[in-house]
Amino acid sequence: GRTDTLRGVAFQRRTATGGGSTHTAGSTSAAPRWVRVARSGNTLTGSESADGSAWKAIGSATIAMPVSVRAGLCLTSHATGTLAIAVFTNVQVAPSGGG
Repeated sequence: GRTDTLRGVAFQRRTATGGGSTHTAGSTSAAPRWVRVARSGNTLTGSESADGSAWKAIGSATIAMPVSVRAGLCLTSHATGTLAIAVFTNVQVAPSGGG
């Protein structure tokens, strides 16, 4: 059978190419959760929401980066050798209006 263990939402980032990652925990609220990363210049802010309307910031980081960057989604089970399964829906990448 399938065992679901909720670890919650987190804002994780690397401030240098190939560097270590930094973890800021968000809530451990039950799925589904909305997640958002917003960029303003070189500042990224990770947020979460229960409904996609009311957002709560988890954390921010200033990272030197070019105007154009790539975006992606990731998931982890936090256990070596153990797969994690998730469904991402309503995925959008929109221009921030800034560089």
